[in-house]
Amino acid sequence: MLITGGCGKLIYQWNINGECKTQVPVSASTVYNISVNHGNPSKKMLTVAGAGHKVDACLNFGYTSFTYEL
Repeated sequence: MLITGGCGKLIYQWNINGECKTQVPVSASTVYNISVNHGNPSKKMLTVAGAGHKVDACLNFGYTSFTYEL
């Protein structure tokens, strides 16, 4: 799986064939950073940061679970 972002309030999950699997709305108007915690496979968390003062956290990579305001 490949996860991408950029200009727009969405991150995209792509499968190996180049097919877009999921589009997830996020707070940032432009996505600069996407990180996944690989330390514990049973408790993976994806975070998304970008333009703005909010960081989105996704416990299930299909939706935003909660948002940190900085």
